[in-house]
Amino acid sequence: MIETAPKPPPRPNADSKEFWAFAADGCLKLRRCRACDNWMYYPRILCSRCMSTDLDWVRASGKAELHAFTLVYRAPTEAFRGDVPYPLAIVELEEGPRMMSNIVDCPNEKIAIGMRLELVFEQRGEIAVPQFRPATDAIGVKS
Repeated sequence: MIETAPKPPPRPNADSKEFWAFAADGCLKLRRCRACDNWMYYPRILCSRCMSTDLDWVRASGKAELHAFTLVYRAPTEAFRGDVPYPLAIVELEEGPRMMSNIVDCPNEKIAIGMRLELVFEQRGEIAVPQFRPATDAIGVKS
């Protein structure tokens, strides 16, 4: 096994610090506009649909569907070297937004577009990074 440095945690900013605080508690919360009911990911201060600033943090279900993925064969930093090849994915959350993440706990050859996924977190120091694995109630790809 290759020994590597710890993976770097995300760097929260003014717009995302609450998102990362919720994630550290094992909770995926998304911004939702009170004016037009638009769900958003990534965290921001304006609604991406109507530009309202009347936003709330709402707990997401943690359920998603795999929209797209690729396998990464070249580690972006030494910390990821032991993971290659690993899947980098775009998942569509049950609430509608899409987010970039990784698929874990699944052999790369079993990953398929449309598979149902569930949320898990990877600890990186004090930050917990949302990741997705095949849903325990799903076998293979949805029909």
